[in-house]
Amino acid sequence: MPNQFELFTLLNLEAVTPATYSAFNTGCVAACTVLTCSCTFSYYYWSSSTFQLDPSSAWSVAFNGGDTSYDYKTNSHYVRAVRAGS
Repeated sequence: MPNQFELFTLLNLEAVTPATYSAFNTGCVAACTVLTCSCTFSYYYWSSSTFQLDPSSAWSVAFNGGDTSYDYKTNSHYVRAVRAGS
């Protein structure tokens, strides 16, 4: 899972719903797999960064408009997998 700063790099504030680059939103279809397409929903995605003032919370980024917020780790948000170089 990306940290807060890695997740920020996926934001494109010149786009909305979702606020990301086209490479990260090639279509959300039933046949989509991790090898064939990329799908970004216009909602909050978790980062792996814990909120310093409350360890039971973590930072998240909203891909509907680029907001950043923290929320309890027990709440439901999307996640995006990342990997080191290819």
